Amino acid sequence: MEKFLNKWEILITIIISITSIFLAIKANEMTKIQTEVARNSSLPNIQVVEKNLINEKTGKTDDSIIQISNLNGRLNNYESRIVTFLKCSYLDNKNNVYEEEIPIFNYYIIGRQSGNTEGILEEKITGKNSNKIKKMMEKILQYNDSDSSLYVEIESYLCVSYIDILGEKHRIYYLTDVFESKLITEKEGQNKFEIYDKLFSLNEGIDPNREEEIDIQGLINKIYEVSNLNIEKVVEKNEIQNKGMIDAMTEIIGVFLASILAHVLWIVQERRRNKESKSHAASILYYDLKSIEGYLVGERSSVNLRYSSEWQQMVAGCSFLKDEQIKELYNIYDEVYNYNYFYKLKEDKKEAVIKEDIPQYKALKNVFVNESEDNTKYAEILKELRAHIMVSNMYVDKKRE
Repeated sequence: MEKFLNKWEILITIIISITSIFLAIKANEMTKIQTEVARNSSLPNIQVVEKNLINEKTGKTDDSIIQISNLNGRLNNYESRIVTFLKCSYLDNKNNVYEEEIPIFNYYIIGRQSGNTEGILEEKITGKNSNKIKKMMEKILQYNDSDSSLYVEIESYLCVSYIDILGEKHRIYYLTDVFESKLITEKEGQNKFEIYDKLFSLNEGIDPNREEEIDIQGLINKIYEVSNLNIEKVVEKNEIQNKGMIDAMTEIIGVFLASILAHVLWIVQERRRNKESKSHAASILYYDLKSIEGYLVGERSSVNLRYSSEWQQMVAGCSFLKDEQIKELYNIYDEVYNYNYFYKLKEDKKEAVIKEDIPQYKALKNVFVNESEDNTKYAEILKELRAHIMVSNMYVDKKRE
């Protein structure tokens, strides 16, 4: 009888463990969805434009420039890299057709980053290399005859990387020319950069910075050389090897996941930590907002407005907030930042600071003090934050009991 009861106890324990895992997974999925919504609401909107620089006196093209801008949204640690190819189609006198991409080394040789997080982020300029390529194309038209022909066009591939408000890194790729800049897949972009890097290591390309005029026959020789290398198959082979490693890692991860059944207590603990993390973020954000409110309600001394510089991380930690509440918080802190900026500007000019003369002061009063739509939204945010702080305190009290 005792053995029979022991078996039932084991079975019940397993059922409880599986149920706990299921609930933990569902809770984790909901948290991820809410976090994704918070991140997507503030992702940057990157725009890439390539255009010719026209000389106002002569009316002729002086250079080519790529402008990378962020129209809205937030980003950190912005970086970029660009590679350029001559897309060549060559028909020789034996009617053999060659379709190859020949790298132009260091084509965009000048790069200027603005240091801004919105507006124009960076400009890339060829430093007159575009004029050399244009002259080469004009020579190609004279070169073509009835026995052979060569056609080329220029294409650039741009990789932009940045870190979002949750600390995750993103890479996006563009194909760009003077007619159009379009987003391409990460796989296609990585493939082009791998081809460029492989050919660069073999010195199979042209460098307009080292020669005044690009020799047409030299370009044709490069087309033959790159064709013989069959570089795309080399890159494809590397991808297959990498995929094999990924498959092996996937199998290892699968074995690891199978052992989760033995770690139910750890999962439960993780759920508790998640609750405590949300409560911690809610608590800090709540008292930071109350500090700003206190300044606007009762602080009349000549000091600048103090607030936490880590407010973005606090907002991101409060995944229970609604989209419109997150948007309202961003608006509040934007006004706070601008208020401080104008306040400091007047101080630097040794001018007497009259808060009411700062445009953002009235906007902040409407949020924190006056009866308004923004004040109602703010009150709802405080109520939501207080609720999650209270939930955590109840949890801690139960734990102590």
